[in-house]
Amino acid sequence: MLPIIFERKGEISFFLGNDTISPQAVKLEYGQEKLDGTAVWKKSAGFECVKNSTFKFATVPRTQLKFEPGDYLFIAATINGQRLNKVTWFPNGWKDIPWPTTKIWMQSLGQTQQGGEWLTTVKVSTERYARLCHFIDLDAPEKLSTTQTPRVWFSDNYFDLPAGGERIVTIESNRKLDLSRIKAATWLDARPNNPDGNPVSTLHTNH
Repeated sequence: MLPIIFERKGEISFFLGNDTISPQAVKLEYGQEKLDGTAVWKKSAGFECVKNSTFKFATVPRTQLKFEPGDYLFIAATINGQRLNKVTWFPNGWKDIPWPTTKIWMQSLGQTQQGGEWLTTVKVSTERYARLCHFIDLDAPEKLSTTQTPRVWFSDNYFDLPAGGERIVTIESNRKLDLSRIKAATWLDARPNNPDGNPVSTLHTNH
């Protein structure tokens, strides 16, 4: 199931794609938000999306919308009771947006050992919109040869996380991770005019 937003001939359309072999019950919200999560407008919808189809559930003429720098459109969908990651779309591109610094929280949901590997599950959340949120292993060697493999693998990395959003990520490693040595960062951390990067708060819980 894939929420889609795009503009064509002056109209912005909202779609839900179903590439499964069964109809899917859909409940969703869509609308416009700011980088701090403030809603400019939003609407809700519910419908059944038939199998192997892409359903357009809303169209808005661009002339009816006013976008300030950083405003984006979104779809937050729940499919058969399972919430999908919120999809966001910046109508004027993202290059010149004044991205905010933001706190990122990383909560441990548990660690298990399987053979010689460790699986660590974390929940990541953010205060404001986090562009290209990603993880950095602070203990990784500076250089890897072509025959070496990274000691840490992430099930998801370099994703956008809207204000108040959450993402569950599984980390696979050949050692039991100390999460204080895993840094959550954003696109701003790589910019030369922001050498200190984002402030990061890391929360640990044991389950």
